Amino acid sequence: MAGCRPKLLRDRLRESTTAEVPGIVTEMARYRRWVDPLVQEEYKQAQEKNDARKQLHASPCLVAGGTLGRWNTCTRDCSKANRKKWS
Repeated sequence: MAGCRPKLLRDRLRESTTAEVPGIVTEMARYRRWVDPLVQEEYKQAQEKNDARKQLHASPCLVAGGTLGRWNTCTRDCSKANRKKWS
């Protein structure tokens, strides 16, 4: 295993602002096989708690290969008020 790095990245994603997410996702790329299950669990818990911000932050990690295109479109199209609420 890649040590503690995948858990650290998951934790950073959990506490990040929306603006920080793309950089964290990029860092996760080399740990994908260990990070993916952690982020999937994070997303599931966020869904159960109806935590839109955590769902938004986990979403780009769940897209195959960490592609940010769909996530960037979502954040660009969100109203300013919603982006403030999630950051």
